[in-house]
Amino acid sequence: MPNEQEELKLVVSLVDNASAGLDKIVEKTKEMGGPQVKEAHEKMRRGTEELNKVFKEASGGFGDAFKALGTFRGGLVAGAGGLALFGVEMTRQIGELKKWAEELRGISQAARQIGVDPAAMKNIISQFEAVGVSADQTKANLGKMSEAVADLNRQGSALRRELLHMAGPTPQAQASMREFLDKIVHARSEEERYNAVAEARNNVLKNALANGYTLQEATNRANAFTSHFWDKTMEAKERLNQLSAEDQRIQNERIAKAREFANLTGEISGEWSDIIEELKAPFLDPAIKAAKTFLEISKEIHEWLKKNYELAKPDEAKKSIQDTFGKFRGPLQLGTPQAEDQKKATEENTDAAKRLKDSFDLFRQDAARGGYSPMSFTGGGSGRSPLLQNASFTTGGPQGFSYGGSGGGGMGPFGGGHGFGGGGGSPYGSDTGGSTGGPQSGPAGDPSVPSDILAKARSVALHGGPGAVDSFMRSQGYPKAGSWCGEFAASVVKSVGGTPPKGAAVASNWRNWGTPVAPGDVQPGDIAVADRGVRTGQTGSHVTIVEDINRKAGTFTGLGGNQGRGFESQFALKGYSFRRGGSPNGQVAGPGTGAGAGDTPAAADGAHGGGGSNERAAMMAEVNKDPASKELLYRMMKSEGGGTPTVEALMNRVQMVRQKVPGYSIGRELRSGFYGPINKGITRPVSENERAQFDKNLAEAVGGSDYIQGRTNQGMASDPGARLPGRVPGYKEVYNYWEGRRGGVYWEGRRGGVDFSVADSARFAREQLDRKMAAGNKVEGSGKISVDVNAPKGTKVGAQGGGIFKDVEINRQTQMEPARKGPETLSI
Repeated sequence: MPNEQEELKLVVSLVDNASAGLDKIVEKTKEMGGPQVKEAHEKMRRGTEELNKVFKEASGGFGDAFKALGTFRGGLVAGAGGLALFGVEMTRQIGELKKWAEELRGISQAARQIGVDPAAMKNIISQFEAVGVSADQTKANLGKMSEAVADLNRQGSALRRELLHMAGPTPQAQASMREFLDKIVHARSEEERYNAVAEARNNVLKNALANGYTLQEATNRANAFTSHFWDKTMEAKERLNQLSAEDQRIQNERIAKAREFANLTGEISGEWSDIIEELKAPFLDPAIKAAKTFLEISKEIHEWLKKNYELAKPDEAKKSIQDTFGKFRGPLQLGTPQAEDQKKATEENTDAAKRLKDSFDLFRQDAARGGYSPMSFTGGGSGRSPLLQNASFTTGGPQGFSYGGSGGGGMGPFGGGHGFGGGGGSPYGSDTGGSTGGPQSGPAGDPSVPSDILAKARSVALHGGPGAVDSFMRSQGYPKAGSWCGEFAASVVKSVGGTPPKGAAVASNWRNWGTPVAPGDVQPGDIAVADRGVRTGQTGSHVTIVEDINRKAGTFTGLGGNQGRGFESQFALKGYSFRRGGSPNGQVAGPGTGAGAGDTPAAADGAHGGGGSNERAAMMAEVNKDPASKELLYRMMKSEGGGTPTVEALMNRVQMVRQKVPGYSIGRELRSGFYGPINKGITRPVSENERAQFDKNLAEAVGGSDYIQGRTNQGMASDPGARLPGRVPGYKEVYNYWEGRRGGVYWEGRRGGVDFSVADSARFAREQLDRKMAAGNKVEGSGKISVDVNAPKGTKVGAQGGGIFKDVEINRQTQMEPARKGPETLSI
């Protein structure tokens, strides 16, 4: 068996043997062409010699890539076809080397850009690739490490001050941090520097666990420290192996040669492209000849068509085909009497179907006025339980029953009856939510404002995402199409039990909906229709749902479809007319004035429905008494994003912890280490506009909203807790079951607090659902008992019903008397 060196010698020898065959091809082709062909071959010869030279130089270091050239052992003796195959194989082999060399060249360039030894960068990249981390990510991390070292070397380094501050005030902590920073700055290699940071990260993790933090919290602290030097991939490699001085020298030499080779292959590629272009010239003559032949054939076809024009005419061709195949004619053939009859019948069926739909729509409207009320989430019908719909129709009248408490048509998203939202000076009032009190009223104070329209629009547009919006609109019979603002408004209105105007897809037709509202009386939940000089029924207008009003600026925020990149946009009040529909389900949202008026959110007595809203109100009341925690809550909402679902996750988690740790508060949870920006101290101040929006989110959550179905964890997909089960679909943020430890270092004599498992979180979510269903669904009805009795005459029968069985019906069948003994007689 030949060794690697012998194989390489064979390859080089084969290339040399091919030269004789190439010379023969050159001489033959010289006789077939002129000076241009001769010059092309001369250029090819020079390129071939250059290839031979490169192969011989490369044979010492890159033998593996050329082993496949053994297929050429017979020499290139196949003429011009062999020459083409030779070029293809050379290109493939050079490509393999070129790819490898370019990778090394890229590493060399990246290393020089950040001042890192190329051999060390290649070594670190290889070790991280072995554990699944890409080369690009490792390069970026080495760049981050280089920037951190440069910062630490500067006088008055901000990073040095920050790390010393994180270490704590004790002399021992300060000395340990200074020792670590000196080790980082004066490391002799990148591997040594990385190992120092990895060791420090491991110490941070161990100390946090020893102090009673959960694994999630401890890991978060360790990652926060490490983020100044490396990203979270440091967890995948606790220690790097270093190259010896000799290995480092060899690696750098190899990288330098690879860089030189990559540059050479670029020149070879350009040279070979020139060879191929110039070799194409001799083949143009046969191509021209073939084109001329095809042209002559085309002319003959054209002449034939001229002579046979009548047969080629479309009508004649059609007649000929019908005469030939007419016996196969079917009833669906176009142009036949049968087809015309079928078309007419189809049109009549379509018209009948349209008339049936119109009649059904009128029937539904008349039924609604007579007491029928469809299902809704705010009191019309039976709320979220379709199985209870019939009972609701027979006992609730036009109002029906829904989830979230009783009275006044159920619990709407913004108050009404025993609905959530409270009373007083909050954005969501309720005239029946609490005891009588102060005079303030929120924007939902007008009894005729269908606030559930705004609630539904917010739920779909702001929390569901584009995909959820599309699905929601299709489910309501208004799929997104064209300028879809009208379809979106119609979907929202229909979903809460309202009836959109005729032709709702055309925005200007919304001027026919509900009743007009003066600009000074506009409230959230009203429908706004743009003027724009467009008459009713014409396209070119716009419709949106009023979300907020700034009367001082003369503007309002519209929540609707087809509004640029998002669903919320600012509009001028002057350019719009406003409409307000009647309350579709009997809900009354008024200016409630009970205890708790003025809090954020308002928390009037009795103004909460099912689903844990009473507990949330108690927790929020604690926050309102603690200005520092309330400010921290606002900052958390700004840094985390997510709106109401993020607040729900916080309140659900605190509520679950309180079951085992009495007195646990939102303020303690905000400072528990769960929120990264709070841990790092990088939260930002909150503006007044943001504060107003966050108040709305808080009011919705305190009122009992349940977008995330009782889940207790929240975060990004990259967070450690994202792997836990129970994720709620449809959100960019992860909402799932939480696990961790709470209660402080000592609680009830146990070190480290109380553990909460995924099973605990799942149980809590189930409890919330059960409580909400129990509090929100009320069934009233009557029953009837039928008692069938088959007894002798004179038997006394008694039956009595209880509960809903108030009516008792007795069906009695008397048995015949026994016959007398003896012969049959007849009495006259």
